[in-house]
Amino acid sequence: MYIGQASKKSGATAKAIRLYEELGLLSNIPRQNSYRVFTEEDILLIKFIKIAQTFDFKLSELKEIIYPEGDLTNWDNIVKTILLKKNF
Repeated sequence: MYIGQASKKSGATAKAIRLYEELGLLSNIPRQNSYRVFTEEDILLIKFIKIAQTFDFKLSELKEIIYPEGDLTNWDNIVKTILLKKNF
C-alpha cells in the first residue's frame, strides 16, 4: 500500500511517516517507481511508534529500542522496554 493508505490505517500523518523513515525508524521500505510501498508489518511498527510516543519516548530513543544492534529486535523486547518506562 502507498503512503496515503498507510497513513489512514496507522493513524499517523504522511509527514510523520516520512519523518520516521528519515530517522531510520522505518527501514527498508521498498519503492515502486518513486512511491513507498508499505506492508502490514510497517503499519504495526508505525502504530507502535505512535503509542510509544504517548509514553514520552523520544524518536531517538525508539530507534535504539527497535534496532538495538542494527536489526529489528523482537516485539517481546520492545514491549518489555515500554512497560519498564511506563512504570517509572
